Amino acid sequence: MFDLRPKEEIFSKVRAHVDEICIVLLTIFHKCFISAENYVKRQINMSDLDRGPFYTYKKAWDPTIETENHKVRWDKTFSSGRKAKSEALPDNGEYGIEFLLGITIPQFEQAHKEQEWDPKERYSQFLKVLNGTFMTSWEETLETDYPDDADRTNANWTEATYKFIKRHLNCKKSCDIMWRWMESSYKKEPLVPAEMHFHRFKELIRHSKRLPPGVKPDPTDDEIKEWCFRSFCMKHRAAFLISKTLESTTNEDICESMRLAHEQDFQDGTLHRLVSGRRREARRGSNSDKRPGRSSRHDASRNGNGYEKPHHHSARYQGREERKYRPARKTYRKNDRRRRDNVSCGRQSANQINGLCILNTFCSV
Repeated sequence: MFDLRPKEEIFSKVRAHVDEICIVLLTIFHKCFISAENYVKRQINMSDLDRGPFYTYKKAWDPTIETENHKVRWDKTFSSGRKAKSEALPDNGEYGIEFLLGITIPQFEQAHKEQEWDPKERYSQFLKVLNGTFMTSWEETLETDYPDDADRTNANWTEATYKFIKRHLNCKKSCDIMWRWMESSYKKEPLVPAEMHFHRFKELIRHSKRLPPGVKPDPTDDEIKEWCFRSFCMKHRAAFLISKTLESTTNEDICESMRLAHEQDFQDGTLHRLVSGRRREARRGSNSDKRPGRSSRHDASRNGNGYEKPHHHSARYQGREERKYRPARKTYRKNDRRRRDNVSCGRQSANQINGLCILNTFCSV
């Protein structure tokens, strides 16, 4: 019944089992740590996708700015006698990243071709069209990633601009964010014509392709056609699919069909009713925000337009400054009593005068 083996043999077996158990536990802890680390990395990578779009269907600048005179200009005369004049509109970050992608960088690239700069001069001249926060981001990019002149080559130019944009936006997946927004959230406004909406859609696609590439590849032509089609209202899409299909049509055919549907809704008053209803709902929402907990229909202190009614507050809640210009109720009563007394006295004096006149006439007779 008793184990008569030596104690050393028993302890050696127990020690071996304990070592195996420790190895198993350490392996489990190591795998859990690796999985947690990978989860944190995935969360950090996915955190960029929670951000909103960097530009939307409405431009952040007035189109008249594109023709202003405060441009950076370059004049160069070559050895052959040919002269080249170039100009580019600078950017200080006031109008967002789209202004840089759509206007400043294309104009600077055109100036680079016309002026025939060498790689080192190309990096230095780009600093002239940047102001404010953009200048700071570009200087940090050069100091951190390209400190030597040997690294500032034409082959590294595209990668340098990508790093510059990532540093300024503080986002590594800016292109993925724009593709996700274009695919799911880009919608046509009711009063915007179909042609203007379609041109803006193509412009957003072109500008988004200039952002640093992310995980999601650039959309294909079929995907762009589907995104464009889904940006219109459901009523017009249903009418379009009755007689046509997306596979046999182009983006221009979709735009033309939506243009005709938009004009028909404008003529029969559908758009006017829709916009009026939205304005009415927005007005009710603003009124409910002003008086939380009560609906605008039951708000007795405001009129139908949401404005406050005059002389609605009680006199007891008035401040001292208001009481200086608005007398209390007792003063009104005193004035009314005094006015009635004056009227009654006037009537009595008039009656007395009439009586005296009558007596004088009788006496004279």
